[in-house]
Amino acid sequence: MKHLIEDHRILLKFFAAKNPWTVLYFVVPLLTGLVLCMPEIRVLNLLIALPLSFLYWSFVEYLIHRYFFHWIPKNRILRYLTSSFHLYHHENPTDTGVINSGWVTGTLGVFFHFGIFYFVFRSPFQTALELTFGLVLVYYYYEWVHYKVHEKIYEKGIMRFLQNFHLTHHVSPRCNFGQITPIWDFLLGTMKENKETKDNPRMRSFVKGAR
Repeated sequence: MKHLIEDHRILLKFFAAKNPWTVLYFVVPLLTGLVLCMPEIRVLNLLIALPLSFLYWSFVEYLIHRYFFHWIPKNRILRYLTSSFHLYHHENPTDTGVINSGWVTGTLGVFFHFGIFYFVFRSPFQTALELTFGLVLVYYYYEWVHYKVHEKIYEKGIMRFLQNFHLTHHVSPRCNFGQITPIWDFLLGTMKENKETKDNPRMRSFVKGAR
């Protein structure tokens, strides 16, 4: 399958970031802007917002990953466009230039999710900003984890689990959709027992540093 991103790599300047460090180029200004928009800085509220934002983003990411990123439209032109979001990554897992999202999608996402918090959940303006602030932090963690699990093999700790969980998804694309937590896969019946990356030649091939 041919992908839009293969024919027009220039789009990566807008819709992808080279690594988690370049993701900070737009994450830091977004966080700063959110703080400046807050009528007051409520540290306790920001701390409370963080786990709520984690649950929210991990669920949203699960839904997007399962139902949009793995959607294969019958229309050839539509398939050519949408496949660049994720299916290209499955076919080229060590192309680290497409793993992280870029400033366009990141910025639009912040406005979109702030709108969800403010207009749909009817959160007060300050609370919506605090939840969005937490969301951006969780989003950056998500981007960092996704890049790192394709960068090198981990043999211990939480990164070993997250790597095994995610790369098991690359082997079995109908399971393990969560990137930073298995909770939604467990609750929604799509969780599969992890394979061990370091012992699985195919999974090792998904890690750039293992080649």
